[in-house]
Amino acid sequence: MKRLIKSRIFIITLSLLFIFLIITGVTYAWFTWTSTDNTTMTMQVGEYTTITFSEGNSINVNNLTPVYNYTDGESTTFSITNNDDTLDRVFHYNVYLDITTIANELKSTSFKYVLLDGSSNIIDEGNFSEASNNTSVVVTSSKVLSSGTTSYTFIIYLDGNEVNNSNMINKALKGTLRVVVNGGQIASTYITNLYTNASKTTYTDSKYSITYNYAEDVNLMNDRLDSMSVNPDSGNIRYYGANPNNYVTFNGELWRIIGVFNNRLKIIRNESIGSYSFDSSDFSVNKGYGVNQWGES
Repeated sequence: MKRLIKSRIFIITLSLLFIFLIITGVTYAWFTWTSTDNTTMTMQVGEYTTITFSEGNSINVNNLTPVYNYTDGESTTFSITNNDDTLDRVFHYNVYLDITTIANELKSTSFKYVLLDGSSNIIDEGNFSEASNNTSVVVTSSKVLSSGTTSYTFIIYLDGNEVNNSNMINKALKGTLRVVVNGGQIASTYITNLYTNASKTTYTDSKYSITYNYAEDVNLMNDRLDSMSVNPDSGNIRYYGANPNNYVTFNGELWRIIGVFNNRLKIIRNESIGSYSFDSSDFSVNKGYGVNQWGES
């Protein structure tokens, strides 16, 4: 009889616990993302850029559960194609989340977003604490667009590493993800303006007694044609430093900008093309030293 009573108490306790979990739902609710247009949506922006949303750009977020890593949040992907492979122009892109409605309970620092590039590097991140109905959240702005196609992932999540309000459950955020591409400025002009508009410091090469102008904030310098007889800002503009931000995608490969020479952009491939022999002549030629004239090598 006692065992039967204990068994009934256990069943009742388990049932109450199950009902409690259903009612609270904070830990076991699911985070869902839906779109009114679940098909691929492609938009042509000007002559050179194309934006593609793989599952449409309409967003409806509801039923939240905390996650400890943003990668476990809900995501949507899009890509931007820059068809200008000549590197003649520089484009910038901005990403906005145009919010139609957001519940007051979701206006919290723990309700967050993150934007990643195709390599899963964080481009920008933020939260919805200042969001409101019929306004736009600037996800990221004024980022330089590489040539070719670059993929992006936009993630919304409830940060489980922070204290969250249980009233967030079943609350919704609705809106539209919007990408704007602008610019089209000539690349050589863009870099020249970066140097021109930046503050300068001077550096004197004691070996050659030449003083150069440096724009440290943008890692650019004027080489002054390596002559003191030339105006400090009348030479070529070059990137300098151990690892300046001068990477670009060109012809589907990673290249680096050397600088601007005679108003033209000079780039170098980031990776070596491999080992090639300049002189493949026989060892008997020139006592085995070969020759340094291409026609005879």
